Amino acid sequence: MKSESHVMLIREVAELLRVSNVTIYRWVAKSRKGEIFFPHTISPGGKGSKLRWLASEIENYIASQSVALPVASSVRQAKREQKDFLQRQADAEKSLEKHRINRSK
Repeated sequence: MKSESHVMLIREVAELLRVSNVTIYRWVAKSRKGEIFFPHTISPGGKGSKLRWLASEIENYIASQSVALPVASSVRQAKREQKDFLQRQADAEKSLEKHRINRSK
């Protein structure tokens, strides 16, 4: 599969996960501190170079998040958050599949 060596830019990762670039930067910083898990970046080298990730690492991250449902203070809120989370997960998987198809062309 091509995704093993395919590299994704921050804007692609942010779009796929439906978050902003700033959120990705925060996650990277927290991951480096060991506060959360987020896939490690690969560096193309040089000052000012853009953050990049292996597509396979992002795919694995998305898959791992599908079992980590959010914790909430009330049952109603938990159900709503779970529904929203599952919808975002499904949307991310659809986006990833579109991304794979576009990259293989």
